[in-house]
Amino acid sequence: MANTGRMAIYTGLGQPLKIKEYPVPEPEPGAILVKVTLANVCGSDLHMWRGDIDIAAL
Repeated sequence: MANTGRMAIYTGLGQPLKIKEYPVPEPEPGAILVKVTLANVCGSDLHMWRGDIDIAAL
């Protein structure tokens, strides 16, 4: 498995997501490492990113 992964970082309302690489940690004894190849964005996530939903009220 690769030694690095990528993550999308939310930095604020209406701001573009930032893609960063990070080191993949070694699993602890007895633990497993799961590779995620796809993640979806929910419609409610888009509303929060736009500022249509008050995140603090949730």
